[in-house]
Amino acid sequence: MRARYEAILRAITYNGFVGAAIMSSRDVPVLVAEINRLALRYADLVAACRAGLIAEMEGDPAAWDYVADELPPAPAGHPLWRRGGDV
Repeated sequence: MRARYEAILRAITYNGFVGAAIMSSRDVPVLVAEINRLALRYADLVAACRAGLIAEMEGDPAAWDYVADELPPAPAGHPLWRRGGDV
């Protein structure tokens, strides 16, 4: 993907530019899918944070579990790492 983009920047002739741009346009569906995936992931994290804040306000002792459930496992050696890989 990056190489096709860089080919556009290096194109010397108009035909070279057009050809490189057409080849690079093949990446658009992949990029749109990644943007959508990240937007959904962000929405999940925001919802988990809001749920955790509300749970904290209501005195729930496990309020941070809402956020922790949305996070990937912490790597071994990280301060939040626990055996079994859960945050």
